[in-house]
Amino acid sequence: MIALFVATLPCREVRRDPMREHLAELVGARRQMVDLRQVLENHLEQMSDRGLGQMRQRQIRQLNADIVRLDRRIAEAVAAVPAFAARYNLLCSMRGVGPVLAATLLAWLPELGSITRRQVGALVGVVPYDFDSGKMKGLRCIFGGRANVRHVLFMAAQAGTIHNPVLHAFKQHLLAKGKEAKVAVVAIMRKLLTILNAMVRDGQPWRAVEA
Repeated sequence: MIALFVATLPCREVRRDPMREHLAELVGARRQMVDLRQVLENHLEQMSDRGLGQMRQRQIRQLNADIVRLDRRIAEAVAAVPAFAARYNLLCSMRGVGPVLAATLLAWLPELGSITRRQVGALVGVVPYDFDSGKMKGLRCIFGGRANVRHVLFMAAQAGTIHNPVLHAFKQHLLAKGKEAKVAVVAIMRKLLTILNAMVRDGQPWRAVEA
């Protein structure tokens, strides 16, 4: 199983790109702020002290303002590099893919479109591997990969099943076959990533490629 996992990984080293590293820094900062906002919102729901609640609300408002500013800076960083802007627009041509996922893929998955769907799935950590051993049969798990990409891809897959007819139909097909909800979500993430990989590979917007 380990040998199979290693075999799917691309051997080509990705060259350093200062512009991409800067974009990754911005995208990473945004991710941290969104996570912190969620933590503060959870705390706020449990607070009974009015003064503490007001403090949390101010912190949340400040984070919201900072996230908006970061969204502007991310958009500027993408627009400043023609290759980034072209790929960003290509990715966003797929219904269900928004600015956050597109920027995340630009920053943290530069291999997209240059490797196979199996390899890109392994990089992100959405390829299931079997752990059959002795009496344990049929167990399939995902592990490893780039958690920062996988987290955003998970959110996009959830939204995609609502707004994208292809992903919606795929979800219904999986559920009709008796797949568990968690298994279905991972399969949708993998299909979404496969489609985007084919789009970038062929330089064609959504609907012009068959994944």
